[in-house]
Amino acid sequence: PNDDPEYFDRRANYIKAAKKYQPNLEFSLVGNKFPKDLRHEIVVNGEKLNVLNTDDPEIYNRVANWYFKLFEGFYQRGVSVEILNVVNEPDLDKPFRKHDYGLNGDTKEAVARIFKYAVPKFKEMLNNPKINTLNMKVPLIMGPSTISPNGCIEYMQYFKTIHPDVWKNIDIIATHQYINGGKPELFNTIVTLAEGKTFYQSETHASKGDALNLDNVFASKSLKAALSLSNLFSTAVNNGVSSWWYFENNYPDIDVHPGGLLSIPWTAEKPTPYKHYYVYKALISAQPANSNVITYSMENKPNTELIAFREKNQNTIYAHYTNYNTIPSDISISVKGNANNLKINGYTLTTTSENENGVLVETKTFETPQDNILITTQMLTINTIKINLKI
Repeated sequence: PNDDPEYFDRRANYIKAAKKYQPNLEFSLVGNKFPKDLRHEIVVNGEKLNVLNTDDPEIYNRVANWYFKLFEGFYQRGVSVEILNVVNEPDLDKPFRKHDYGLNGDTKEAVARIFKYAVPKFKEMLNNPKINTLNMKVPLIMGPSTISPNGCIEYMQYFKTIHPDVWKNIDIIATHQYINGGKPELFNTIVTLAEGKTFYQSETHASKGDALNLDNVFASKSLKAALSLSNLFSTAVNNGVSSWWYFENNYPDIDVHPGGLLSIPWTAEKPTPYKHYYVYKALISAQPANSNVITYSMENKPNTELIAFREKNQNTIYAHYTNYNTIPSDISISVKGNANNLKINGYTLTTTSENENGVLVETKTFETPQDNILITTQMLTINTIKINLKI
């Protein structure tokens, strides 16, 4: 609801705390948890559902007003909202979600109408200084935030074909990775269909939707979650995603939970990282912020994965190499660039394995810069190789 001060206080304080750590963070508000006064009850196969009341001829104006009040609640507390994420997982094949947006379960059309009518009305309100007395800025519009890249493709095609005005006014294409999230070809298709629009992976967690088939591999659940996280991140970011979001940050358990990065029991004073937290930390933070994904070629290395970053004009490469095999993997790395005399001064190797959590296992500096380096990675490991270049 838009009249719950405690809700706004709690969320605004959380966002302010996060921005002290990273001032340029953007706040995305998901707008699909419609309050009671925008819903009505229907019955589907004997099941009672409370869904958006699209029988109300004013429903999209009322949704727009609800958006406005939500934004207003945060702006009054000093928090700006940069992105409106309009819907959430409309392709989830469950009655409560298929019918959530109204129109008797015609979900694609129901979602399209929210983008078509509620979002422009909301922008109109923001652009009216007599209404928008707080000078709230017009957010970027994100969608369709589907549970899978397959669904994202379907919704993009529907918008482009049936509602080109909806397609035109979406700024950020978004998908989740819970189903088929480990398939690069789906991400490549989205990039092609996006026609230059920004592309986000806006929600996922480990052990969902990857392409690893680790059920019969003898390894702990903790390690499998770490390997899964690496696969999902590398698949998305290597294939066109410019922002990758993890869901959620913590769970109040002491056992492994692939959804959370941290275990925070209610009585605990300090969080305990899960194993896949160390992989998340390496993939997100080993390289400097705003580093670029760089291209690579990898020969004769089945069941392995690489993603590499380099900050512009800097002489360090961060190569994240995951060995999904149950045997060690020997790798030879050479770095190629425009300069003919590109050499390697040295490297460090940091590993997460069954028994190690982000441990620095090897450091080497060469008296004579090398054309290539030889490294052995352990079985079932996620490795960060920091390569120092001489140009």
